[in-house]
Amino acid sequence: RIGLLTGTTTDTYTHLSTTAYLHWCERVGQDPVYEAYPAHDPCAGAVAADRLLARPDRPDAVYGLFDPNGTDLLAAARRYGLRVPEDLLLVCCSESMVYASTEPPITTLSLKPRRIGTAVIQLLIDAIEGVESDQPVEQVIPTELIVRTSSQRRPPRTTVSPPRTPEGR
Repeated sequence: RIGLLTGTTTDTYTHLSTTAYLHWCERVGQDPVYEAYPAHDPCAGAVAADRLLARPDRPDAVYGLFDPNGTDLLAAARRYGLRVPEDLLLVCCSESMVYASTEPPITTLSLKPRRIGTAVIQLLIDAIEGVESDQPVEQVIPTELIVRTSSQRRPPRTTVSPPRTPEGR
């Protein structure tokens, strides 16, 4: 069960991300497992992370939509005795390098905000300067998934004994 930790803001990113999660749940037949909180409240994410992991239908993987969600979820997992990644997989949308040094390191999705900003500024400059285009203005800025330990379940270990040799040889 994949869960979502999201905000209640009205920005497009939050709305589209939450809607995509709800549609995915519907498509795969999973009941949504998510908690939303006022994104402008610096303490609300930690409280929502606790609520999410305290649910009877607790997810076994969580995507945190905002930067502090990764550390909030990691702390909540510890409080509930959950091991990451063995009991709970974590991924967070963030540009912060802090997640490379958490224990365990948390997988992050970078939306590349600098590249987005640069593209938006160029589009604005083109509009101001009257640069015409016969194509609709649409750009896709690639994201980057930085895979770390928090999202990698290791296969169970199996012990293989060396072959037995016939006695006397």
